[in-house]
Amino acid sequence: MSVAVKPRRALPGFARWGTRLWAFSYRNVTYFASPDASGRWQVVAEHGQSVPVGPGGPSKAAAVRAALDAIDGEDQKHGNGTA
Repeated sequence: MSVAVKPRRALPGFARWGTRLWAFSYRNVTYFASPDASGRWQVVAEHGQSVPVGPGGPSKAAAVRAALDAIDGEDQKHGNGTA
């Protein structure tokens, strides 16, 4: 029996906003990704920049994928997900 490998989630397009600061849009909200003081990447939303979205990650791609999963999970929890 083989185990199906889940394909990596596609990343949205990014715009560079500054040194190690990247912006992307998802579901009509702008999000920002940047490394924290320890070098771990974090994602925040434009309307709540003091609260990380998702657990972050060791790379920009990992942090953004985790944030997108967290956003989609919240939407499904509240019945706002796309079908």
